[in-house]
Amino acid sequence: MIKLPLEKIPEKGFVLADFADTTVFEPYEIKNGELCLGSRKVFEQQIPIECHFFDETSELRLVHRESRNDTIEILLRESDETDMDQELLYTQEVLLKQEYTSRDDMPKKLRIINRFVYSDNDTLILNNYRISLPRYT
Repeated sequence: MIKLPLEKIPEKGFVLADFADTTVFEPYEIKNGELCLGSRKVFEQQIPIECHFFDETSELRLVHRESRNDTIEILLRESDETDMDQELLYTQEVLLKQEYTSRDDMPKKLRIINRFVYSDNDTLILNNYRISLPRYT
């Protein structure tokens, strides 16, 4: 099992994790220093290839590198985007497959904030992205 940095994971939100044989997408919560989610057994038995813990304002992404047997941690926060050139941020909402949205506690869409930068050759490239929940007003 991968050691999860619970102190960096948003306290309550959703997890989207890709394993070799399955994808997990469900709500989670951290209670008394433990990760509470329905698919905990999958996390105990396998190392996710890529894993996103996110809420409305932050995401912790974990990417496992099998060749080095280590995990890259990327912490992305909405507050980081306020200092960015707003013209280089592109937000989109994507619909989720029905198999993931059949439960009442699951969102129907995800919000993706794409972070672009210009390369040294003035080419626009996608530098990073953050998964979030849609904003409803």
